[in-house]
Amino acid sequence: MALVSGALAAAVISEQKWLLYSWIVSLPASYVAMEAGWIVREVGRQPWTIYRLVRTAHSASQLPLPAVEASLFFFRGCVFGVICDLSRICTLPHRQGTGFSKTGRDFAGHGRKTAG
Repeated sequence: MALVSGALAAAVISEQKWLLYSWIVSLPASYVAMEAGWIVREVGRQPWTIYRLVRTAHSASQLPLPAVEASLFFFRGCVFGVICDLSRICTLPHRQGTGFSKTGRDFAGHGRKTAG
């Protein structure tokens, strides 16, 4: 009985397009709400300072702008490189079979074992 009612509910739900679209939108919306709440909480708090011991001006970085830009450029380059490598690996054709090449040798250079 429960299986039949579950299948019926799934059939009814699949006809409600607005409900399906709202579920799809709700997935990234939860992450956006979580990050927005964290930003609102942390912006005014300045957690890198200690109340009545360290002023905000003392805890701010003294790095020059070109150093910060170079660090950001390097980080972006690393992320871009990783994304390119992963996309290349994901688009490689999959090898079929037992791991032997067309010559009958495996990747270590050993021959294929025969039955008998």
